[in-house]
Amino acid sequence: MKIYIKKNHQQLGPFERSKVLAMLERGELSPQDLVLLQGQTQWQSLGSILPKRSITQNLKMPPGLAVGLGILLAIFASGMLGMMYFSNQSRQAKIAETARQQEQELNTSIAATENAKKQAAHYTAFVDEAVKVPQLKPAFKLDKNAKIINEWFGRTIIF
Repeated sequence: MKIYIKKNHQQLGPFERSKVLAMLERGELSPQDLVLLQGQTQWQSLGSILPKRSITQNLKMPPGLAVGLGILLAIFASGMLGMMYFSNQSRQAKIAETARQQEQELNTSIAATENAKKQAAHYTAFVDEAVKVPQLKPAFKLDKNAKIINEWFGRTIIF
């Protein structure tokens, strides 16, 4: 079957199917270019008369475009890796700061607990001593007529 091609307002052909596919593969034609099959009267796109598999198999990327896309992909990938790295660093810094704060709060709590234990021990010792006071016996006996005259140089004088 012969195929006519309309490109840049010029009619080219007739071409064999294999020749049209080769032109498509080299990038001389695109699936949007108009074609007319021998014996028909209506122009249609090249993509509409070829099976989808033929179009995608025969389309090749120009070498410069492949290199450019490869470079773009490498830049994108390295950017993503960089973002992931710095995001991870930031997350680790936040975790370390939270751990430092928790450790500080724990140390404060431990210090407060130790202080409370010391105060409780002092209170217990005070209570124990207070209980003993009524049990003390005076070292001397006071006469009923004795009077406390004065404190003199920190000592009580009894007459």
